[in-house]
Amino acid sequence: MTDATESTRESEGALRFHLSVQRSRLAVIGLMGMVALISNRTGLIRFDLLEGLPPFALAVGSVIVVSALYRAGARRGRMPPLHLAWMSLDILLVSWTIWVVRDQSPLWLIWYLTNVTAVAFVAGRRPALAAMWASCFAYLTTLVVLGKVRGFDSELALATGRLALLFGGTWFMLRGIADLREKRLRISELDAEKGARLADLRRLADELDQRTRDLAEANRRIQDANRAKSRFLANMSHELRTPLNSIIGFSEILTDKLGGRIEPRFERFLGNIVTSGRHLLGLINNILDLSKIEAGRMELQLEAASAADIVHGVASVMHGMAAQRDIRLEVEVSDQLPPIVADPPRVKQILYNLVSNAIKFSGPGQTVKMRARLLEARDSPLAERSLLFEVEDEGVGIRREDQELIFEEFRQVDGGSTRNMGGTGLGLALVKRFAEMHGGRVRVESEPGRGSCFRVHLPLDATRHTGRRRSGEPLSFGFTVAELHDAIGQGAAPRVLIAEDDDEFARALAADLAAAGYRVARARTGEEALALVRSEPPDAVALDLVLPGLDGWQVLQALKADAATREVPVIVVSLVANHELGFALGAADYFVKPLDRERFLARLAELVPSGDPATPAVLVVDDDPQIHDFLGHALEEAGYLPISALSGSEGVELAAARRPAVIVLDLLMEGMDGFQAAAELQRMPETRNIPILVFTSKEASEADRRRLSGAASGFLSKAPEDRRRLVGVVRDLAGRGKERRDATRVGG
Repeated sequence: MTDATESTRESEGALRFHLSVQRSRLAVIGLMGMVALISNRTGLIRFDLLEGLPPFALAVGSVIVVSALYRAGARRGRMPPLHLAWMSLDILLVSWTIWVVRDQSPLWLIWYLTNVTAVAFVAGRRPALAAMWASCFAYLTTLVVLGKVRGFDSELALATGRLALLFGGTWFMLRGIADLREKRLRISELDAEKGARLADLRRLADELDQRTRDLAEANRRIQDANRAKSRFLANMSHELRTPLNSIIGFSEILTDKLGGRIEPRFERFLGNIVTSGRHLLGLINNILDLSKIEAGRMELQLEAASAADIVHGVASVMHGMAAQRDIRLEVEVSDQLPPIVADPPRVKQILYNLVSNAIKFSGPGQTVKMRARLLEARDSPLAERSLLFEVEDEGVGIRREDQELIFEEFRQVDGGSTRNMGGTGLGLALVKRFAEMHGGRVRVESEPGRGSCFRVHLPLDATRHTGRRRSGEPLSFGFTVAELHDAIGQGAAPRVLIAEDDDEFARALAADLAAAGYRVARARTGEEALALVRSEPPDAVALDLVLPGLDGWQVLQALKADAATREVPVIVVSLVANHELGFALGAADYFVKPLDRERFLARLAELVPSGDPATPAVLVVDDDPQIHDFLGHALEEAGYLPISALSGSEGVELAAARRPAVIVLDLLMEGMDGFQAAAELQRMPETRNIPILVFTSKEASEADRRRLSGAASGFLSKAPEDRRRLVGVVRDLAGRGKERRDATRVGG
């Protein structure tokens, strides 16, 4: 029980006691009045009111004396009016009663009893009782000394009876007065204690408010510092990635050019440089992604995509990693899943991280499963139609108390084992952040020793959760990278059609072809391949035999049976090893996967020359000299003349003077940046029709896309996978730029 509760109960008890005393007083007054009337009627006691004025006057004086004594004893200032009225009534009643009995010395007895009342107010119950007994004894002694009574006669009996009557009524009254006095003192003490406690509470409340304000201010400073850190890291992407990209790029060039011509250990050293550089770049990308999310600078580029293609694409990449560890990777996904409006690279990153984790923490002979299925609104925790992606493993499992920690940044539930497996504690944190940015959520079910199952719920349409428009809407570049590779238009370079349903293999082969100077088109099914070849025959076809719909044998047979497509060289690239049938049906050559890239390109060069011997110029505008060295080497090998500009303003001047076939433009430069340079190039008539390929480490936000809309013809990042595409994209843009300039001259 608290002190406040005890104080409240004390106050309630005092109030109840006070009321009981008042009721008792009224009862005693009524009883004494009845006794007086009966005595007067029977003649036992006779009285005259006029003769009682002196006792009443003495009683009034006694009231004044008692009030003064109360003020001094209780130390509470003036007596409350109600208490003064009750006390006055008590004293007047006692005085009147004593006078009525017509004692031998009534005034003297009144004074004695007045003193008893005063003692009750000042000293309490026991002193009042002692004073009453003393007053009674003094009264009887006075009667004996004065000779008013002699022995145990009738006078003594009458006096004793009178005293008994007075003692009973007066004692009850004085006891109440004494108890009331004691209660009032206790209440005063409690009030004082309550006041002290209230003062302590106010002081503690003030201290709590101050500490709350201090904590809020400290938290604000921490948040400001965290945002500043995130902004710093997000802004450092260019400075961190550019030198790393240069290291990786030059190492890849050395590996390609010196492979087999240097000692094996030096070749291994070069491979270590490339591998370590890619690992470090991946780590920096993760940190920067996380920092951009925290700083509010990460933007999703939403577009409609096939969920099945996303899952199969991730699986095709991760099969190699799983095979190295003797782990089976199984995929369970329906091709009938509806399209999802999301940021496909981020969704893939979610699945890459989950599958990579599952493989790392699984043992040889175990299985990792990838699943995707549609959930209706009633079954989805998102309360809307959503896709459920699941990654399940049979690995070490996660303890229940660690299942929330694994989604925190840089948290590893078992530092030793995690370090042995590899990892930084960022993968699952990014999974959670990317899912939440789409309006989704991530859950894990796991038991130690029995594996884990990660479930990612993503809405079918993330638009309303992010407030972003789809990237396919008008706010976009003139050409996307996919369009540049898939387009079937007239250009200077030969065009090769890849008929392949494996996205990752097709992407890798397209990069090799683009680097060799070919333009690339893509067909995912047999029917699509036939339609593309018949609508505009390519210079060559790279044909997989295992295709959805019409298989490769049927496609090859149909192409060779049609006079319009019979002369198109078809190179079979497949897992199926049946050279005799392939050559019998008219294949120009036959390669079995895994593909020998150099032999394939050499054979293709024999069948289809790789382009025009002319040497068009390509202007590279970048403030990093290493980028000029790297791109200059790649462009020279592809048959282009590289022109270097180390600033935006220099790039604009050289573009106007040299009229290059393509401009490769960085966005982040001091002075005139890439945005300003692109706007100036668009403004000038002599450079307006030159295609601009944005090549930068900066991730384009929607605001960046808006600024570049209509000015840039393509966009590539400085990441290794985009660098390998650059020459092919430049070649395609050069052809488009020539068409644009020719059309301008004809129209003029």
